[in-house]
Amino acid sequence: MSDIVSYLASKYPEFFDTKEDADGKKIPYTRCFSGVGKGWYGLLDKLCEDIREKIKECTTAKVIMKISQIKEKFALLRFYTYFEHDDDRGSETVGAIHDLIMKAETESSNICEQCGTRENVETKGPGWITTACEGCRLKAAI
Repeated sequence: MSDIVSYLASKYPEFFDTKEDADGKKIPYTRCFSGVGKGWYGLLDKLCEDIREKIKECTTAKVIMKISQIKEKFALLRFYTYFEHDDDRGSETVGAIHDLIMKAETESSNICEQCGTRENVETKGPGWITTACEGCRLKAAI
């Protein structure tokens, strides 16, 4: 399990399915984690915190969200989930959570995926498109 998935699973266990390891201990997992750079870890942490708060605000319906995939695609954060809710009031909360996710995915285009700076960040690349600051681009010769 990646560092960020381990961290998020320990802080937000309600967002992860579990499976049994070789010793029969339940461990959190995502169905697929393609990986993101450390520069987006803070954005992911804030997104999970905002989602937790949005779910707590919904006192009229039970809403359960699970993370199914976290990855970078076309130089942007992708955060895939699935939900269970018991009525239309839960649908409103799910809609609000989708808005939070879209906001974070868009915001990732302004954050260097490698170092987390918001200065001199560009989304470009010859071939593989990345979101990186000038310094990280030079280090990686992108």
